[in-house]
Amino acid sequence: MFPHELNAGPTGSIPSRSWVVLFALAALAPPVAAQAPGRPGAYLYVLDLAGTPVGEFPSGLRLLQGTMEVVRKDGQPMLKASAASEFVIPLPAVTAPDGTRRGQAQVRPDTTTRKYEVQLAYTGYTGLADSRDCEALVNQAGYDSLVGTVAGIEPTGRSGDPTTYYGTLRRVVKIDYCLAGAGDDGKWCVATLTGTARMQVELTVHGEEGEGAYLKADPDSLRPLPDAVRVTGTCSQADMDEIRAAFPSGESGGSPSGQPIPETEPPRFHASGSPRLRVGVYPADAEQGGWALRVVRVVP
Repeated sequence: MFPHELNAGPTGSIPSRSWVVLFALAALAPPVAAQAPGRPGAYLYVLDLAGTPVGEFPSGLRLLQGTMEVVRKDGQPMLKASAASEFVIPLPAVTAPDGTRRGQAQVRPDTTTRKYEVQLAYTGYTGLADSRDCEALVNQAGYDSLVGTVAGIEPTGRSGDPTTYYGTLRRVVKIDYCLAGAGDDGKWCVATLTGTARMQVELTVHGEEGEGAYLKADPDSLRPLPDAVRVTGTCSQADMDEIRAAFPSGESGGSPSGQPIPETEPPRFHASGSPRLRVGVYPADAEQGGWALRVVRVVP
């Protein structure tokens, strides 16, 4: 089922304007460079990215939605948003001018942020044809897979709202296309797509019990081209060029964008009335096929 098991030195500062600072970053925006520290006492919060490894999100912030990670640009650490993102900076308790003690604000206390290591996979073949003739020609163990870490804001109790997780996952594909041949003899041809790429993934657990989850995947907006791609086979060069050009779009290969993940029996996505991911295997539909999900572990 699963074929693969801100910019002034390293420190940035945020001006003091409120007890809790909420940032919203649009997708496709360049990396965020923090401003240099100003005069002493001018800032309530200083963001130090030097201690956060490249590819991780700073532990001192709280990611509400989207995909963000530390990158290096011109030798300096910066925070990159590869999807529309929001994050909160929790500020410590302070003494107000009137002498009263104001505690740290709590944002959405009925939720918690959690990360998971996941594997998603489609097994089989694709193309315009679905017949015994094709089944005799293709590799029926071909695959399209997504592997990596997703993060989301989960309810801590019962909820009827969907829970969405975001992440940039590695895509690995080796799958056959079965197509009608160029001639009039009614023969099929086979083209094999082999490739790797980075994909921006949204994995949504539906709010209604029994509805399962929904997978959306598109090429990384900051690295949209494949890391590698090759197409070989017996189809026409024009057909194989078209398959190559389409990768890694969400409609290529096993078409990962817009795929349902069925609920298990007994229900696991919606156990205890709380729609969220839970460690375990969520098989593809037994009759229709499609994509399967394995939640490997909770990431600390």
